Amino acid sequence: MKGSILLVDDEPNILKTVTIGLEAAGYAVTAFLNPLQAVEAMREHVFDLAFFDLKMQPIDGLQLLREARRLSPETTAIIMTAHGSVDSAVEAMKLGAHDYLQKPFEFTELQHFVERA
Repeated sequence: MKGSILLVDDEPNILKTVTIGLEAAGYAVTAFLNPLQAVEAMREHVFDLAFFDLKMQPIDGLQLLREARRLSPETTAIIMTAHGSVDSAVEAMKLGAHDYLQKPFEFTELQHFVERA
């Protein structure tokens, strides 16, 4: 395996598609629809990389990013969103996000983010 990736998105189709692509590229992927489950996973496992959707419930991607920084500061986190704004991108970077990925994206773009991170 090339590394472990935590993927959190409340859109099942995105979660499934990205998981399949990353696993085919040789990564171990742990994926959750519910961000609270991801918080529990970060308590038990250290991930090399994490992708968090911005707009989720019951906590959003920025709240999840705060938890990731607290529980697993060595994990590289990337926020992804279809609802991007300069303000949310700046806030994500201030909270420690490595990058900000705008949806929709091509899988090759996602691979580029993974390789860069």
